[in-house]
Amino acid sequence: TWVVVAGALLLGVIGSDTGASDGSAATAARTSASPRATEPPTAVVRAPGGLPVRGEPRPDAAQLSRLADGSWVVVACHTAGPPVVGRTGTSAVWVRVAPTEGAAGFVPDAMLSTQGDIRARVPAC
Repeated sequence: TWVVVAGALLLGVIGSDTGASDGSAATAARTSASPRATEPPTAVVRAPGGLPVRGEPRPDAAQLSRLADGSWVVVACHTAGPPVVGRTGTSAVWVRVAPTEGAAGFVPDAMLSTQGDIRARVPAC
């Protein structure tokens, strides 16, 4: 019977998510259960020869730096640009990234592994 009680308590915590912050234990549980909500979205570069970081969201814009394949970047925002074919598909979404090394700028979403639609996780630029 303790499984039923624990399940009912869990459903009560999950099911009572109204978005209100009332200081209750349920609110504290919801807040501590999702620490990643405040972390900036990251992505992995998927470009075997490296990926140029551009000053504007287009392939012919000035190159500011270059990212190595497999490097991690923080994604700040997204915008539309010319479609690019990459290892993860074709996309007209470009994102502004802040790499751990090099200049911040724009790269095509098609050259990143972003764990889903990045437009749902970052604001428009």
